[in-house]
Amino acid sequence: MGVVIIILSFTLCRLRNFDKYDRSGRTSAATRCVIGCSTEFSAAENSRIRLGGTVAVFAQGPMGLCATLGARFMGASEIFAVDPDAGHLQVSERLGAIGTLNANADPLNTIREWTRGRGVDVAIRALGTQET
Repeated sequence: MGVVIIILSFTLCRLRNFDKYDRSGRTSAATRCVIGCSTEFSAAENSRIRLGGTVAVFAQGPMGLCATLGARFMGASEIFAVDPDAGHLQVSERLGAIGTLNANADPLNTIREWTRGRGVDVAIRALGTQET
């Protein structure tokens, strides 16, 4: 006979923190942020990051920061955050990134150097523009 383990999680929120449902189908900025952040967190979760793995997260806006946090929660020991904004990189360090790289300064070669040529196990692109 097998064992079934069910893990339930929940979050208590104040009612005023919820966004009102709009019957027109439009979503507010707050709702889009929550959906986007959960998507990036799921990207980290579904990318099969191994305990002690190496991850690079490209772009450290709200979505990328969620991916950085998700990588940390999944057990990555080395997380490289890439972004052109120094403020975003400071926040990513607080969320667990061990290396922060300016996107305009050839981050790929720097990551190769820091990992002694092996690169990363997982790369997450958290920016929705064609340039990336």
